[in-house]
Amino acid sequence: MSEGSSPLLPATPPPTQTGATFQPPPTPPFDAKQHRAVTAQHLAYWLLVILGASVLAQYATLHVLTWRCRPDAVPTFEHLFNAWLPVIAGLASSAVTYYLTKEDK
Repeated sequence: MSEGSSPLLPATPPPTQTGATFQPPPTPPFDAKQHRAVTAQHLAYWLLVILGASVLAQYATLHVLTWRCRPDAVPTFEHLFNAWLPVIAGLASSAVTYYLTKEDK
């Protein structure tokens, strides 16, 4: 082996007449409309899941706080939830609205 060559690379390229060259598999053409539609669907779905999980977590936490006789923590928790709910509800509603009203041309 010569001094500048690597054991993983051949010293000379393979001849092209024998068909020994590497050709990557053909990739399908990228469809931007399909990609946007799938992304909108996934965003709408996951934002609705986050909204539902937030509401369920809020009620479960309030139930646990009441059960553990911690009424002093309820107003603080309610304040945090009232700050979070409009944000996630706005995101979910705009994603669902976009998904349901997008143009299919």
